[in-house]
This record gives sequence, structure tokens and C-alpha cells, in this order.
Amino acid sequence: MTILYMNDTFSVGVARMQSANNAGSLASITALFSWQLGKSNKGSYDEHEYWYKIKSAIWRGCAQAEGYRHEQPIVMLQGEAASDQEFQDHVKEALIKYMDYVSVIDVTDPGYIAARGAAIIAMHAGI
Repeated sequence: MTILYMNDTFSVGVARMQSANNAGSLASITALFSWQLGKSNKGSYDEHEYWYKIKSAIWRGCAQAEGYRHEQPIVMLQGEAASDQEFQDHVKEALIKYMDYVSVIDVTDPGYIAARGAAIIAMHAGI
């Protein structure tokens, strides 16, 4: 799952590799995209309402990924506002409802994301 938290936008996306041997078999679902839930719009909402909307989007992403359970799910946080500690705390709180264990990776370097993805694909392909 990828959660993008920027000043102007917020989105939750789920991707699943259908086959490690076929890079073209990536299934991707966007559970939510919102111009209203970016960090700069946080003041437009009651504090509780804002975080509930963020968590609800994450829960929708988890529901979309339900059939794609993985022993060690990975959630990547991206965007200029993703390093906000309050945001990360709410993300973890939302995820714990669906997952016993989750690795949350705060990434701002696209090179890291690409390298990690390549390593995961190679591991599943037995390379």
C-alpha cells in the first residue's frame, strides 16, 4: 500500500504483483484520491473529523487489499508532508485494525522505492 500525503493532496493506493516473473502483471487500485485532505486543508476540518477521514481512506485501502494479504505487508508513505509525526501516528493506528504486523516506511527518495521494489520482485522470483 502506498499512502501519499502532500500539502495539497492525499491518496491511498494498493498494488499487487500477480507474478514475480512478469513485471507487466501489476494490479493497482486507487482506494481514494482527495484534494480536500492534503495537509494544508487540515484546518478546514474539526481535528477528529479530519483524522477520521484519513483513517477511513486507509481502511478502504486495507479492504481493497483484503484478498492480497501478505505475511509482512509494507506500507510506503510518500509526499512532502508524510514525515509529519502526527500523520504517521494516525496511519499506524488505522493500520493496526487490519494488520497484526506492518512495516511502515517513510520514503522521500524515489530511488529507494525503486530499489526496494526490485529487491522484492527478485526475492519472489528466486533470483
